[in-house]
Amino acid sequence: MIQSRQTEPAKFPSDENLKHLRQKLRDGNFSLNALTDEERWYYYAYDYGFRRVKLRTRDDMLPTDLDHDWRDQRLAVMAEAFYSRKLGLPRPDLGPAGFKPEPTPEEVAHVERCVRQILGNIGRWDRRNRAVFAGPRPLLTPEEYQRELGVSATPSRWQNDDAVRDDAALLGLGEANVAD
Repeated sequence: MIQSRQTEPAKFPSDENLKHLRQKLRDGNFSLNALTDEERWYYYAYDYGFRRVKLRTRDDMLPTDLDHDWRDQRLAVMAEAFYSRKLGLPRPDLGPAGFKPEPTPEEVAHVERCVRQILGNIGRWDRRNRAVFAGPRPLLTPEEYQRELGVSATPSRWQNDDAVRDDAALLGLGEANVAD
């Protein structure tokens, strides 16, 4: 691993420093070899900082630095603050690494609505395209559709939620479906 610099000039991070690095890359036909090691540290810090602020993430997966050879956490935090001020966006405050909050009831309801719509679209497609198949084809249950598509849903949700069963019946799925 390449050693990080311990001190940086006062010009980092700044618009002037960023402009200088971009010009040097242009002059060097966009080859990173055009930059000194010191300049590369700053270049990658700008990349990490921009990604964090603009994408609101701290996963630090740069396609140009997959092994994190040029990641300096201290410089990246400075560049993150720079871009936060420059773009007028808040710095990502995403909690500890790997933290994933529990979904809200609204998010769960949205996903359930999407699943109902998908199941309805499959049933509609099956009815509209039945003539294409040679001979009669029995309707599949939602579980069979899930198995064929390689997706899964909680069976107890299907069995216990009257609204889901009613919606499925209205869309032509489940027990209420009669073959054409």
